[in-house]
Amino acid sequence: MGIGELWTTLFFEPMLNGLLVLYGFLGHNFALTIVGFTILIRSLMLPLTLKQLRSSKAMSALQPQIKDIQKRLGKNREEISKATMALYKENGVNPAGCAVPTLLQFPIWIGLYQSITLAMADRPDNLFSLGTHLYHWLPTTAYTPVNNTLL
Repeated sequence: MGIGELWTTLFFEPMLNGLLVLYGFLGHNFALTIVGFTILIRSLMLPLTLKQLRSSKAMSALQPQIKDIQKRLGKNREEISKATMALYKENGVNPAGCAVPTLLQFPIWIGLYQSITLAMADRPDNLFSLGTHLYHWLPTTAYTPVNNTLL
């Protein structure tokens, strides 16, 4: 299984099918569906967002001490690095704590964007590829397997 197939199986197709199911439940209003699906995704990613915010707050609280280290040690980059890492360790702060949750959220947002753009095809021929990504076993009022079209 290649990366493209893995991406499609783990992120893209579940998001696309979830979007279409929600579309069926929200009265076939795609604007409301996008808002509702975005709120749902944001609530699922809330623990990552909170972790990122806590880490960012802890890093900004240490900025005055980091500036003091930089003034005290001048241009000696190696010593500044060692002292800064010691400060982080002493305070229990992980410098990657801000970036890692953000990196984990990127695939989710990209999958959401791709599923929205495919579901709202700008040309009728783009809807043909939509049928290849749908779960036909999933009950939804947005998709009719008889003629492979969206209602």
